[in-house]
Amino acid sequence: MAMARDGEAALGARPGFRRGVLLCAGLLACAAVMAGTAPAPATASSKAAASSRDPARDVDTFIGTQGEGNTFPGASAPFGLVQVSPITDHYAGYRYDDPKIRGFGHSFVSGAGCWAQGGQVAVLPVTGSIGPGGDFDTADPKAASFDYRKYATPYTHAGEAGEAGYYRVHLLDARDRDGGRGIDVEATALTRAAAERYTFAPGTTTGHVLVNVGQANEKHEVVGSVVEVVGDRVVQGKLVTNSFCGGAQYTTWFRIEFDRPFKAFGTWDKDGGVPGSRRSVGVQWDVANGAWLDFDLDGARSVTATSAISHVDADGARRNLDADGRRDGKLLSFDAMRAQAQDAWRRELASIRVEGAGDADRAVFYTALYHALLQPMTGSDADGRYRGYDDLVHRADGWTYYEYFSLWDTYRSQNQLLAMLRPQRARDIARSMLAIHAQMGWLPRWGYANFETNVMTGDPVTPWLVDLWRFGALQGREREAWDALWQNANGRPPAMSRAQGRAGNDTYLADGFVPYGRAYPSKGMDADQHHGGSATLEYALADCALSQMAAGLGETSAAAALRGRAGNWRRVWDAGVRDPSLDFQGFPRPRIEDGSFFVPTHGAYSPRSDQGFHEGTAWQYQWLVQDDVPGLVVAMGGLDAARARLDAFFAYDALAADPQGRCTGQLGGRAVQ
Repeated sequence: MAMARDGEAALGARPGFRRGVLLCAGLLACAAVMAGTAPAPATASSKAAASSRDPARDVDTFIGTQGEGNTFPGASAPFGLVQVSPITDHYAGYRYDDPKIRGFGHSFVSGAGCWAQGGQVAVLPVTGSIGPGGDFDTADPKAASFDYRKYATPYTHAGEAGEAGYYRVHLLDARDRDGGRGIDVEATALTRAAAERYTFAPGTTTGHVLVNVGQANEKHEVVGSVVEVVGDRVVQGKLVTNSFCGGAQYTTWFRIEFDRPFKAFGTWDKDGGVPGSRRSVGVQWDVANGAWLDFDLDGARSVTATSAISHVDADGARRNLDADGRRDGKLLSFDAMRAQAQDAWRRELASIRVEGAGDADRAVFYTALYHALLQPMTGSDADGRYRGYDDLVHRADGWTYYEYFSLWDTYRSQNQLLAMLRPQRARDIARSMLAIHAQMGWLPRWGYANFETNVMTGDPVTPWLVDLWRFGALQGREREAWDALWQNANGRPPAMSRAQGRAGNDTYLADGFVPYGRAYPSKGMDADQHHGGSATLEYALADCALSQMAAGLGETSAAAALRGRAGNWRRVWDAGVRDPSLDFQGFPRPRIEDGSFFVPTHGAYSPRSDQGFHEGTAWQYQWLVQDDVPGLVVAMGGLDAARARLDAFFAYDALAADPQGRCTGQLGGRAVQ
């Protein structure tokens, strides 16, 4: 679905942050420059101080973990294939206020608003007894004590840390009979392998590690799973999940290797636990499936687990672990992996240096940059293989294949930022998109793992790819990209295709608008006709973008046709719609199949209504005419009227009266804080 839009959740995660500063810093900086009140230039000493700061430590991965910000606080490399982060009872994996941790999962999407995402292979260190009648009762025929909702462990925020490439938390394990002082858990991650270190309290004689493959994040259904204990140091297996807004099934293979042997082990399934068992299979609707490992803590209190995943096969997971988790035939120590992980983040974050900012502003800036550098994720394994949208295995030879493309959320800004900061990575990202088109036959809208979810609306892939072309990321592949985009702009995928493309193209191409109606069938959760007003604006914006590429490639007739279609925003502009409380007139308004403007069943049409607009209102979407700002200004009644409307939208008077207060914005009649 969309990346979460809860402003407070996304930018002000924890008590102690000055939420007004966090939300308004960018606007205030712009206002200060325009008003001539910008801060004085930094001195030489302040520049030296800024350059000596560690940007990896400025990142606070808890920003966005409250409300519906849906970020994860755990460890990931830049654009990493694997992530390690705690799972609580929130569907995105972790929410700051949740009281217990169910495990530490190994796959997460940052900031997405849809349910059922990530958290596969939930690993949790525990104490207590495993056996008949124990804390984990192997004799229970329903395996109730092996449900992570039952064995979830309280934790404390005291000492909890979230930095770029590193996470730490203290579990308050009440099952610790030797003192009850809990377990410290640390996590770090490189691109294709991660590590967790579990440090048990002094005096604890035996520690257990639960590897739960039958459960993932809340609402993330595991369709089937296999877990296998290999020798005395390895657990491996696979799980099939059916996730992300009702999307298709996909498979994740995993491998976990420990730095020391376990002294005993067993598996559990829906019929209970079996000590000494090396293999277990879980089936749909049965949450119970996993393995436990027992470690003797007399010699050392810490156990390190190195893990890797793959969407290709078991060999892919093993090779990923060998490539990033092992050096000279030995597993990397936790501290060595953490050092490499944080060095990688320092190099990425050093792409932008800020001066003169306070600690809170630096935390906001570098955390935002950190989040922008998490996705898309690496999709190819260490040997270059990846699973394509045709469900076949392909190889990226000499380049990196990427996956997880939230295009509707990223085409306006993050995409361009990556192209500027990391041109080579942007080239591989663009090449990945063209590979998806070659495999699926059409371009995606929201590509999750190796399938199209069809979540969200409009045509985000067009401005997304066109901007990459403008930045040079499509050099040598311009014609391939043009053909894919022209197909997308002028056609509609057949019924049997997984892709949905421009579902509203039939009416749009004939009449210049996407009709609004909830009764249109969809191939996922959304169809463009469900949000015809905003879809029309998005199609028109995409046509404008593509017209520039057409002109650059010498496609003059196509460029002219696309420029004409870019004016279709006027087809959904109703000059007669008025907001009575703020006295502004002229807003976008959806049309229905017969071409007439939509009229609600109850009352008159209001620009504060979300009917016909995707996750927004006419008040919000009126600004989505970046391709024709002069025309929009005229439609709004002239420059002075447009300025007044913009000030009202951002509640500028309130902001000017209290610059350090909480920002409010007039978004469809609601003040967003």
